[in-house]
Amino acid sequence: MVMDMSIEHVVLAMSGAGAPYLAYAIPVLVVAFWVASGIAIKSLLEWMRRITKANHHLRISIIVEIEKRVVLWFSIIGAVAALKVIEAITPFSGSPGLWQAIYIALGLYVVIAVSRFIVNTVNRFYVRKGAKPMTGFATNAIYGIILLIGLLTILGNLGIDITPILATAGVAALGISLALQDTLSNVFAGFYITSDKPFEVGDYIRLEGGDNGYVVQIGWRSTRVRTLPNNIVVIPNKKITESVLTNYYKPDTQMACLVNLSVAYGSDLDKVEKVTIDVARQIMKNVKGGVPNFEPFTRYNTFGDSGIGFTVIMRVKEYVDKYLVTHEFMKALHRRYKEEGIEIPFPQRVVHMRGGTGGAGGERSSGE
Repeated sequence: MVMDMSIEHVVLAMSGAGAPYLAYAIPVLVVAFWVASGIAIKSLLEWMRRITKANHHLRISIIVEIEKRVVLWFSIIGAVAALKVIEAITPFSGSPGLWQAIYIALGLYVVIAVSRFIVNTVNRFYVRKGAKPMTGFATNAIYGIILLIGLLTILGNLGIDITPILATAGVAALGISLALQDTLSNVFAGFYITSDKPFEVGDYIRLEGGDNGYVVQIGWRSTRVRTLPNNIVVIPNKKITESVLTNYYKPDTQMACLVNLSVAYGSDLDKVEKVTIDVARQIMKNVKGGVPNFEPFTRYNTFGDSGIGFTVIMRVKEYVDKYLVTHEFMKALHRRYKEEGIEIPFPQRVVHMRGGTGGAGGERSSGE
């Protein structure tokens, strides 16, 4: 009120002093002042961003987001101040409904700008740290909460009693929560997935029930997973939070590729190990998906019915690469074993025959 009266006194004094046209230049000067202030602050923010250490990710993200909007914000402040000046020298003040509309529009803009500022700042912070930005679920949740709070605040400042609105919203929320228990369970499970981040969009996961594939979307109610046959599986978020989940992209996309094999009991195990590792090493270097600098190794582990079992341990860059690496490895190993005379056993059983012709006993071996 003090500022409004001082503006009006200045304008009236200028008009009485014989400079009525000069009074109309004041709104232009006011807008110019605020725009110039915005430009100056933007320059200051650019300087602060340059001198801020690169590892201060959150501070840099906030500065960048303010820097992008500061000139527009100050221009809006200047426009409002100019309207106040015009109100003092014209009958514009006789239109309170127009002022109310301006306040509502500015309030909505501020609410939307704040929500975008928060979302963009957080996303930029995640990206600068090497993580993925927030999902659409989290983004929409933040937008919705801030918009609701902003609308209630605007209505309260306009003199509208929001108590009945809050009471009605409370009763409606109770009824909706009872009718949509399963849906709300999935929604809160979605909040957990978004905040705890057991997986992110693009990760390859497997659930306890056997569902597996690439995560393509984390939604309000469900998560969509693209399987290797290129089908989309829609999984309720509640089921995901209640299941034992394996994320093949955490902590790293690289993983071990295990191939179980066996050789005949009469084989030279040292030779088998040397030949097998040599083949695996070549596969690691030449097949797409293998990790070239990884040194494969073997571990004997079983005296089986038909041969000695062992496991070959290789390494692939991500989960799906194990299929091609295993495929090429088995072909190359089968060919090399033939060249080296190493026998790959097949199931067989020795049967002893008693009470044969003339009382003579005997035995026979049969493949199975």
